[in-house]
Amino acid sequence: ADRTVVRLDLRRVRVVETDEGEFLEGIDIGDPEFENWLSAQRARRQHPSRHDTGALLLSAPAKKRRPTAARRKLVIECSGDVGTPLRLNEERFGALVQKSVREILDVELVAPSEVTEASDAIALRVLAIDEGAGHVALRAAIYQGAAHVPLWSNTVTGQAPQMGGDIAAATLNLCYRTSAALVEHLVRPGDPGADDDAGFLAGAALRHMYSMLPGGLAEAARLLKRAHEISPKGRFLAWQAQIAAIEYVESGGERLAELAEQSDELCYRAIAAEGTNSNVLAAVANARLILEDDHVAAAELSKLAVQVNSANPLAWDAWSYALVSVGDHKRAYSAAQTAQALSRDTHFRYSTEFQVATTAAAIGRKSEAITRAERARALNARYTPALRYLVGLYADAGDIGAARTSLARLQRIEPKASASRFVNDPDYPVKMMRRAGLVDAGRFADI
Repeated sequence: ADRTVVRLDLRRVRVVETDEGEFLEGIDIGDPEFENWLSAQRARRQHPSRHDTGALLLSAPAKKRRPTAARRKLVIECSGDVGTPLRLNEERFGALVQKSVREILDVELVAPSEVTEASDAIALRVLAIDEGAGHVALRAAIYQGAAHVPLWSNTVTGQAPQMGGDIAAATLNLCYRTSAALVEHLVRPGDPGADDDAGFLAGAALRHMYSMLPGGLAEAARLLKRAHEISPKGRFLAWQAQIAAIEYVESGGERLAELAEQSDELCYRAIAAEGTNSNVLAAVANARLILEDDHVAAAELSKLAVQVNSANPLAWDAWSYALVSVGDHKRAYSAAQTAQALSRDTHFRYSTEFQVATTAAAIGRKSEAITRAERARALNARYTPALRYLVGLYADAGDIGAARTSLARLQRIEPKASASRFVNDPDYPVKMMRRAGLVDAGRFADI
């Protein structure tokens, strides 16, 4: 084990399969590829005659369905004495976690007394410990049922917040990781075929949306449409608008007018339905900026997203993007760093790393921009915005060989990409690069 990875020594492990229980019951890695494989394996063992594991992920009939209401019950327990500063710290943290969860998933907040031994309710226990010298350790632990089966826990230590003051970055990071872990457990269905469960469908859609795998965006859009049919929510519409924006960027500028028209309606309906949800505000801000070049709307919506939920890295990321577009580069760089710090343990970290790269380039920190963009590429080799920026960054640095290598990598994913399109195609999605002075006709002529 190291700070980020725990591995099994397979020489010391023996797997014994029986017909009882669920395959690898209780295993929770949090990695989308592993979760997809695990769902397929469980479905195959339930239905050994079926071989289409991709279809099984969303279509396998239930072996044992749990009631949705029971699965979505959330208990938040604070440990300190009522009225003490430590208790107030715990309650403030718990309230922000609860808000973050409810912005993604419908949950019923229940009292600890309502949890029975047979319940599938998820419990979050928060403990604040005075470490002295103005520092507080905060521990968040997630359990299942009255038996308190441990599912996840983590601890951070930081400066004790003043009453009503800003929450420390380390605490915000723990808040986001805690809410993400809660959603992961709350959204999980009792079987891999929960095609009537809006929460499960939305969770699967988000994994597809950020995977950047072929067909991922189309599948994400399909799942979100189905989720909205089951449970109409503004967030499902906002994420569809964001998919349209991602599709435009990933396609290299194709179908702008069509995608902009489609996104406009989705954005309008999303804000009307859930205008105080930070995920909705951030997604709509991104779509307005990318597809309509609407700097004003993007800046206002993303700023509100941060105010609504300061623990949401996607809100900070959207605000950073909007600030770059209006030329406020220093604040954009600071917001991007906050987004990256909050998202460092997430599956979309490549996106926030890249946002740091774009803002670093905008303020002249070209070496850092290359490092961050390369890190984003390493985390997601199919992320075309990072590859495009690397072409411009290396060209700007005079390293034409590295620029050509980056362009070749881009062309394997986007065959129509060329140095000429960077310079001459107004619809090619490199506006930020042009504003940062990274698209020089003279240097690109040598690529």
